[in-house]
Amino acid sequence: SHNASGASITGKDTLKMITGDRAKAPRKSSGILQADIVAADTSFTLLPSGVGNSEYPASGWLRLGDEVVSFTRSADVFTVVRAQYNTIAEDHGINDLAQLCLYYSDNISDILYNLYTVYADVPTAQINKVQWDDEVNLNLPGLYETLITEPFGVDALAKEICDSAPHFQYYDERINSIVLYAIKAPPNILQCYTAEANLLEFSSNIKDEPEMRVSTVIVRFGQRDPTKKLDDASNYKQAQVRTTPLSIAKYGGVEKYSIINSRWISNGNRAAAIRLAARRGRRFEEMPRSINFNLDSRDA
Repeated sequence: SHNASGASITGKDTLKMITGDRAKAPRKSSGILQADIVAADTSFTLLPSGVGNSEYPASGWLRLGDEVVSFTRSADVFTVVRAQYNTIAEDHGINDLAQLCLYYSDNISDILYNLYTVYADVPTAQINKVQWDDEVNLNLPGLYETLITEPFGVDALAKEICDSAPHFQYYDERINSIVLYAIKAPPNILQCYTAEANLLEFSSNIKDEPEMRVSTVIVRFGQRDPTKKLDDASNYKQAQVRTTPLSIAKYGGVEKYSIINSRWISNGNRAAAIRLAARRGRRFEEMPRSINFNLDSRDA
């Protein structure tokens, strides 16, 4: 902004680009049914004319009301297989929306890269993709699969992925890139800051964080119907439970739960659920502490 007396510049880190109403995946579709269809129909036409070529791929999935259908397309005419993903074939009315769904079956690095660059317009130069690939291949292997049937905020989807494949991301202004790190055991050699050499006197404060402690992790996975709410426990085929009795006993018999409802872990990927429960449990079974301190200026 500027005025007669000067100018100001406001800088935001790149991760701010994945927030807000504009960064949604999939994008909202605009194709609507040209006429009523009944549950037995296997084809229909969308309006406005030309919307098929402009908004829809040659094949994929659509959501009509609470029904998911697979489709192939020629111009605005769609040939469909009804009642996919455990949904029920229904009648649909003229002008009902045909929402294009977003399907993923890929590794975490490629999924996040696609979400950020395609749906949030994050510049590719500000994603440290090589570092992402190395970290994911080593610590978060395998494919994650889901069908997203309505527009979701990219930030919300990224948080889901962080929960389902335990990692964290941050923007590193020193290299102008988003960095991704898996939750894992720390390396043997870490940079050590000491009160004598680095910390300013009387600047340290240590606080227990009892609300962050977790003694029991429950991972629900194998989503049945992608049109239902994520927190519907009955919508998952399987669950992986990890309990740490020593954590319960150490803290006065108080059991603390972490429940993760994952659309990203498919029914055949129990290995990912086991890894998630183990890492979340090991990381938080001891009460975490937050530590605040100020560094000497040469270390800042």
